[in-house]
Amino acid sequence: MQWTDQIRRVKILLVFAAVIIAVASLVVSHILIRDLATEEHNKMEVWAEAMRTLNRADENTDINLVLKVINGNNTIPVIVLDSKGDVQAYRNLVIKNCANEADTMRFVTDMGHHLLLEKRNIRIAIDDNPENGVANADYINVCYDDSVMLRRLASYPYIQLGVVMIFVVIAIFALLTSKRAEQNKVWVGLSKETAHQLGTPISSLMAWVEILKETYPDDDLIPEMNKDVKRLQLIADRSLHVKRGAKPVTIARRHAVGDTTAEPNPTSEFAGTNAIEAPFIMQHDGYYYLFVSWDYCCRGAKSNYRVAVGRSKKVAGPYLDRNGKDMREGGGNIFLEGDKREFEAAGHCAAYSFADGDWFVCHGYSMQKNGAPLLIQKKISWTADGWPTL
Repeated sequence: MQWTDQIRRVKILLVFAAVIIAVASLVVSHILIRDLATEEHNKMEVWAEAMRTLNRADENTDINLVLKVINGNNTIPVIVLDSKGDVQAYRNLVIKNCANEADTMRFVTDMGHHLLLEKRNIRIAIDDNPENGVANADYINVCYDDSVMLRRLASYPYIQLGVVMIFVVIAIFALLTSKRAEQNKVWVGLSKETAHQLGTPISSLMAWVEILKETYPDDDLIPEMNKDVKRLQLIADRSLHVKRGAKPVTIARRHAVGDTTAEPNPTSEFAGTNAIEAPFIMQHDGYYYLFVSWDYCCRGAKSNYRVAVGRSKKVAGPYLDRNGKDMREGGGNIFLEGDKREFEAAGHCAAYSFADGDWFVCHGYSMQKNGAPLLIQKKISWTADGWPTL
């Protein structure tokens, strides 16, 4: 059909556009990496000149600027070798598998000689005066490697190309299977209509099939039509199951304002005693911990948002606080709230376990920045009786 051909052409154009954008991005990335490499080389020339000045300095030389240049290099790996190939200084190196100082010096020396072979060095001529700090040498080699950022940027185009290739393969596969996908779209449309009007369409089709059976008992198309009717009936049945849903379970609540049968909750005039939202459940050491947010957020520094916690052996509860009070009855221990100094209104949280420990994340408002929003990240510690703390 004409509309399917148009969709297919659009898909092909999108694939070509994606390839063109990827190629352009790779070219730009290559130019950017080349410019950054040139900039790092220029920085190392300035750094080498500072080393020359430092080696020739005497008691009357102002070396404040020189030291600022030398100490200002915190990203580019540098190894300084004398004319004998011995290491005089190094910085910004990632030392691997070195148990002692001797292993470290061997590692740094090998790396420096490797950089010399690759001509990644700047030679500085110096005199032979021992007061200059390098004895019995008329030059030193400042060997340098790419910074971590430059190495990452250098590998980024290849990663990007791989992602683009995966995208192109998926796009080609989608084009090859577009006919089947379009058929599936037709079935989806039919299923929606059948689910919307369950009785009339299916019953009408079933009646027509029976009439056709009586009129054309030997027609080969009738069994296929019967299969289509059964397929629609299956879709309708599944739609009914989706609509039924599951019964919700209450795991935490705060009593309504004016409920004299409930104990008062720690709250304020902003939100009332029934304010509770943003539940998050975390599993730890045999317990499920339910974090909920109480009271009002979104009023800047005037907010009184806070996080309460309870725990249960079962994910559906009941969740109890440290005093054994059910969170369905307004229980919960305050886990985090504003300190009036750094932040206010901490809430709407998440808690996850990572390789370096358990972390708690939520939003709040900065007291030092006039209520500006901020992200709060704190590492969770656990008490001896299994309660989270910050």
